[in-house]
Amino acid sequence: MNKDFVLLQLLSSKICHDLVNPVAALRFSMDMIKDSEEENAEAIDIATASVDSLVRRLEYFRYAFGATNLPAGDSGFLKLKELVSGLFKEKDVKIDWAAFDEDSLSVLKSDNLKLIMNIFFIIFNAVHKTAHIKFLVAKVASQKVGVGLSIKGANVKLGIDNIQALKLEVSPSDLTPRNVQSYFTARMAEKLEAQLEVRDNMQEEIQFAFVLRD
Repeated sequence: MNKDFVLLQLLSSKICHDLVNPVAALRFSMDMIKDSEEENAEAIDIATASVDSLVRRLEYFRYAFGATNLPAGDSGFLKLKELVSGLFKEKDVKIDWAAFDEDSLSVLKSDNLKLIMNIFFIIFNAVHKTAHIKFLVAKVASQKVGVGLSIKGANVKLGIDNIQALKLEVSPSDLTPRNVQSYFTARMAEKLEAQLEVRDNMQEEIQFAFVLRD
């Protein structure tokens, strides 16, 4: 990846690192308050759930956007599943993971895993209620695997601005906080020659397809 991507990763890592420790301390203090103030248990439960969600997101961002790398192969994929499951814990989402053979796993290097994590984060923001996600992988050539994601659910949609960004049909000057992550993901896919494709019927189904190379 070019210097701009590396700089962005390092800045994201710095932000996440600086936030993790105080958030963890806040979580510990809430446990102490809960033990001594039973009348506030419900409010503390809500606050604790919010902090837990923030901690999971920060860990996800550290790997997806930062310079921290996931290990390659089987162990990296297991960590990816753990992070994705944690991210979606606060939503009513079922994720079906496809089985991998050793040849497929060998293609899952750190940059490939980061691309998958970025796509899952786009999906996370597109899911508003319930959803069923299918994650499929098939070997298409030597050291190449095709990846597909199907997302079905009530009111699941990306929106035109995100679709345009995923197809690199917007200029950097037209980016907004809403579609910038889609643009970043598309640029990442372009660097990895992943041939990213996306479809959205604007009702209740989204599909992603791309190729990962060793």
